[in-house]
Amino acid sequence: MHIDDDRLVHGALQSPTSHEASHLRDCADCRRAARDLSHARETLKMAGPMTEMPPDRVWDQILEQTVGRSDAKDRPAGPKDDDAHLATVTSLGASPGKPESKSAVTLGWLAAAAGVGAVVALAGSALLNQQPEESLVATAELDVLSGAAEPAQAEILMIDGQQVLRIDQASVSDLEGQYLEVWLLNPDSSGLITLGLLDGESGDFALPENLSTAEFSVVDVSVEAYDGDPSHSGDSVWRGPLKSS
Repeated sequence: MHIDDDRLVHGALQSPTSHEASHLRDCADCRRAARDLSHARETLKMAGPMTEMPPDRVWDQILEQTVGRSDAKDRPAGPKDDDAHLATVTSLGASPGKPESKSAVTLGWLAAAAGVGAVVALAGSALLNQQPEESLVATAELDVLSGAAEPAQAEILMIDGQQVLRIDQASVSDLEGQYLEVWLLNPDSSGLITLGLLDGESGDFALPENLSTAEFSVVDVSVEAYDGDPSHSGDSVWRGPLKSS
């Protein structure tokens, strides 16, 4: 007698009884289903939560890749549509022309449902959380001027049409009563523009649309005091010129 379906899904995967553990050793069907469900569970964890229903085009792609068609009736429109969607999934559990026992069909359905569920979660999550287009515009090696042990890195990226200065590996040991501020300077330091405070070892700073990085081509990170003075302190920790990529 096979392990009860509910136990296989909820209990036997986590903490099987001695009888269930013995049965899993002897029953290839239950062992295969348990393995597939365990894999699906871990895959779902990797996918993360889906906080909104994907648009129809996402479901069309998922259905096309998992069940071979993208009929509108198979799209999950909400909680009431689950039965229709699962009916499509059950067809994956049996092989045409080959009779199977009720238990084998049930276990096959469980594995198929879990597998398709994982694909849906991963595909939906990936399509809903696509990363913005990013291209590298320039880089800078920021040499240590004072107060830091290692150089920092800077790069300018074009992200969905917006230029962004990214600072990374900016580590200082003691900033008690002070903070780091990021600047762009022109090469002779006669002009400068503040981009904002650096909170932590890395940060992204959106550049003004009309800012010329050819003119303001030097990245500077300074230590500033909480004294209400917006001007540069003159105490730079890192500095380096931008080089086009």
